[in-house]
Amino acid sequence: MRWTALLLLTAVSGCSHHGGGGATAATSTAALPASTRSPAAATGEEDVRPLVLVHGISGSPDNWDPIVVDGLARGRAVFRDAYADDIAMIPSASVSRSSVWAVGYYKKRAADARFFQGQGSIGGCPVARTDQGASYYPSASYTYPSYPQQQAPRPDVPHEAAKKEKMVAFDAAVGTIFPLGLGPELSLELPGRILLQGDVMWMPGAYGNVISGIVQSAAGSDSLLAPIVKKTLSSSLSFRVHAGWRPFKDHGFELGGGYTGIKVSGNLTPQEIGDIVGGDIGARVPQELNEDVTLRSMMHNFHVTAGWRWVPAEHFVIRAFLGYTQTLTSSTSVEIPGHADIQAQVQPVVDQEVNKVLKSDVKLPLLGLNLGVRF
Repeated sequence: MRWTALLLLTAVSGCSHHGGGGATAATSTAALPASTRSPAAATGEEDVRPLVLVHGISGSPDNWDPIVVDGLARGRAVFRDAYADDIAMIPSASVSRSSVWAVGYYKKRAADARFFQGQGSIGGCPVARTDQGASYYPSASYTYPSYPQQQAPRPDVPHEAAKKEKMVAFDAAVGTIFPLGLGPELSLELPGRILLQGDVMWMPGAYGNVISGIVQSAAGSDSLLAPIVKKTLSSSLSFRVHAGWRPFKDHGFELGGGYTGIKVSGNLTPQEIGDIVGGDIGARVPQELNEDVTLRSMMHNFHVTAGWRWVPAEHFVIRAFLGYTQTLTSSTSVEIPGHADIQAQVQPVVDQEVNKVLKSDVKLPLLGLNLGVRF
């Protein structure tokens, strides 16, 4: 859009500085620019409008000094004596729109004599001037810089309001939480930027090896249970229930915590079960059992996380975080079909020993990454 300032210095009979009538002003004019510049791109003043001050009959631009012009001068380009020929000398698009113009119309230049020897005229009475002075009164214009403008909405065409961040957002994602597993995640962000999440994960063998390695390192090389933990992790499933908060409205930083359950199972030899139990009953197990014993454990953990959420597109979400999880307690069962008496004696001992190791040694750092769709 172009903003053009125009001052018409045309005259009509009977409308000289001696007669009555009203002054008409255009949008802007200038004498010598107080400050100039040539913006090449949008500068933040696209919606700024110049201020044009026009004096009354028999007046002059200096009627506005000093109170009005000086009061408006700070931070603006100021033109205190703006006349048509002086305006014509200013390069187009060289003056900021943040400008103040005190316009005069009784002469062509600031340097001319006042009223131009009695020929000065305010014009606009609406009869065109036809005497010998008509050729003296020219018009002048000034063009401000143009900037890209958004098309104004039409009242007859529906338009979308500016998009705002959703107060409630639902995400479906898939990703990994190392070393717990791989799987889907559902997230719900509520008003107040409260976050609720749920995950179900399958643990690959490589992830299980990492956990068993951490347990082995914590328990020591002489631990009987560290190898057993590795066996049970070969078939495991984990899930999380998570609550979090995004403290900053315009940023993706998230904090949270919650519950992690890890369900593991595996087969142990009778000798491995006997070594865990010990004593007379431990000695009976390898003697009386010929088949492997199934062991199942449920680990109850807490977790905490800190991460970042990106929404690079309206329906695309990326989450990454670091965290920590630790086993608080566990429950373990053994299955020995056909030997109910041995199972009854072995069960509480195995549960106690396994729980002791899991509580003391399963303390894991977490690294999470998932990609999802936002609804």
